[in-house]
Amino acid sequence: SKIEMDEADSSEAEEESVSAIPFSGDDFPQLVLDRSNDYSELANAFKKPLFNNPSRTLEIAYSQLLAVKEKRREAQRKKNAILQEYNQLREKFLQKKLELSLADDEVKAHSQIVGAWTRKVFDLELEEDCA
Repeated sequence: SKIEMDEADSSEAEEESVSAIPFSGDDFPQLVLDRSNDYSELANAFKKPLFNNPSRTLEIAYSQLLAVKEKRREAQRKKNAILQEYNQLREKFLQKKLELSLADDEVKAHSQIVGAWTRKVFDLELEEDCA
């Protein structure tokens, strides 16, 4: 499916630190993205624009690319923050899991002792004179 920058996307991009030049796919059909293929491996391919004085079409494309790269960086920062929080929660979970295992071992040990005393009391009760 082909996607073009609509007014909502362009106003959203303008609110960020890097704003994209809005365009219409009717005016600049060569800028309409074909998203039927996955080009994510090219996300880090080009570090800076090739032309210093680009055509209007290329200028728009550069601005769109910069705006989307900024969104990607923000998403990456968000992902990293979530991952850090996840790792902290996972560490806490593993610590509590260990504490639970140790508590369970303690309960089992006491259960064995309680069972042994229960048996001892029962045996002594059987030997007790009923008078």
